[in-house]
Amino acid sequence: MSRYQPYPEYKDSGVEWIGEVPAHWGVVPLRRIGILKGGSGFPIEAQGESSGGLGFYKVGDLSRSKDGIHLSNAEHYISKEKADSIGARILSKGSLCWAKIGAAASLNKRRIAPQDCCIDNNMTGFTTDPEMATPRFMLFLMSQVDFNPLMRPGAVPSLSEGEQSRILIGIPSVQEQTQIATFLDRETTRIDTLIEKKQRFIELLEEKRQAVITQAVTKGLDPDVPMKDSGVEWIGEVPAHWEVVKCFHAGVVIHTGKVDVNIQSPNGYYPFFTCGRETKYADQYSFDCEAILVAGNGEVGYTHYYQGKFEAYQRVYVLTSLAEFNPQFLVYYFKANLMGALESKAVGSVIQFITLGDLRHFPIAHPDVHAQSKIATFLDRETTRIDTLVAKTRESIDLLKERRSALITAAVTGKIDVRGEAA
Repeated sequence: MSRYQPYPEYKDSGVEWIGEVPAHWGVVPLRRIGILKGGSGFPIEAQGESSGGLGFYKVGDLSRSKDGIHLSNAEHYISKEKADSIGARILSKGSLCWAKIGAAASLNKRRIAPQDCCIDNNMTGFTTDPEMATPRFMLFLMSQVDFNPLMRPGAVPSLSEGEQSRILIGIPSVQEQTQIATFLDRETTRIDTLIEKKQRFIELLEEKRQAVITQAVTKGLDPDVPMKDSGVEWIGEVPAHWEVVKCFHAGVVIHTGKVDVNIQSPNGYYPFFTCGRETKYADQYSFDCEAILVAGNGEVGYTHYYQGKFEAYQRVYVLTSLAEFNPQFLVYYFKANLMGALESKAVGSVIQFITLGDLRHFPIAHPDVHAQSKIATFLDRETTRIDTLVAKTRESIDLLKERRSALITAAVTGKIDVRGEAA
């Protein structure tokens, strides 16, 4: 923020979250600069129209925004006559919308209506007075207003239109609002573009990671070795001296976990593996061995290695008797090939679970254990390098998001003077 100058003179706003504001700004309640309208119920019989008339937005549409600014195309439409009959108030194009009840309100998402529309009774619409405020400036400003400390506590926290109307904000003239919004549009677009590039970079790194693993566990590390057809379409060719066998022919024994999930205990000592990445704990164990665990549903195909005493949920497959394998090689192999192989058999349907038969007959291309260990060591090194780069890129994205939020807050509360920056 050091490149931006403060305003020449400030005054106390009297509002804790705003602090001081430029001396020429006003401090007013929301009701002074626009009209707040509560949404209405949306009867089932009125739903289902996909075009025509007025868009009818539900609270979930706030999260469906494609640009983070406007509501996307409505999933439901309603005629003006029908809106009148159910008492739905019409918001004009350019009005702001936000949630006022429950968890959705705590997310502090604000959106601009792209058309005349209606909203459900979990939302508030705010139409600005054009002589007092611009929608774009108010979107930036309201995105920095945290509803959480303002909501009435209860089973479903909420904030009525009356309570919202009394929220105090610092506000400059419409001309200055336009200058601030123009500046923020430009700067946030720059930041968002950079974030998109970094996110795409992460996607490319993750694709490369997967490709490196797949290449190593099915083709080996020697690019000049003679190859042969594996007999499995999705594996393709493998080194000529490798074997391709079904999982159960390789001596692997596959167990299933416990049906009774009540074994889970807050005071448990033994890891209790479920069909996801979260590890819980149990006060007893069924396994005491070296094993590879594969999630059969939930986060289908998630695979990891564990050695020691543990318990597993019923849909977790526990692979033991791994004498023919370097366990880490086998983990990489499953991660690289399991889901792709099953999806190739699914004929377009979504894989929702893995059966015991799927795993027992899963084909494994593998060299001798010594070569497996070399491949696992190679992949440990290469994936660590990629994972480190991904982590650093994600960290830089977080810093950019923090800078974006700080820049908006500073500009809309008058901590920095960007009037000269807008041009």
